[in-house]
Amino acid sequence: MLRFNQFFFAICLLVFTSVGYSQVEEIVKEADKKSHLLLPAPPLDYNITRAPLVVEGKFIGFLTVLQKEGSIGKVTAQVDLRADADFSQRGFRSGGIKGYLNGLVDNIQTNGYKPKSRKLPDINKSDLKDWTQVDMEFEKPDGKKLLIQKRVFFDTRGFDITVIAETEAELATLSEWASKIELTKETK
Repeated sequence: MLRFNQFFFAICLLVFTSVGYSQVEEIVKEADKKSHLLLPAPPLDYNITRAPLVVEGKFIGFLTVLQKEGSIGKVTAQVDLRADADFSQRGFRSGGIKGYLNGLVDNIQTNGYKPKSRKLPDINKSDLKDWTQVDMEFEKPDGKKLLIQKRVFFDTRGFDITVIAETEAELATLSEWASKIELTKETK
């Protein structure tokens, strides 16, 4: 079983296989020429890493992670650049939000956490043209907690910014940093 804070890096390492590697590498290099996120300076003792997301030999986008060594708390910012997903359409936006949320919840539950509280917007009543925020709390039987704040936005790209913390203070620090992330304008 993967440790929770290794999950996001495991996604990045899943697929750089020899099949189609050069094609994927070229796509990643081309996509890397554009800046999709403008990040503020990290809080003291936190580091930022960025890696391409490649699943089954297909380039998905980029994953940026802010994390302090030895801590579960982190901010992940996923930029979804799939060419086969038209995020200008509501159906793709709705599916994107549900996919981002279900993937996170499944991983957290696999690691022994149970849902304690959720604050979910009514996706069916939203046009999904603004940031959508979800707040959740999970707890293990031993009382260990995870506090989650997820914000999702779409233009023709998908943006999934997730804050994961173990304490309210850590959540406040990481949420403040995440709120300063800026999206670049779309360029075609």
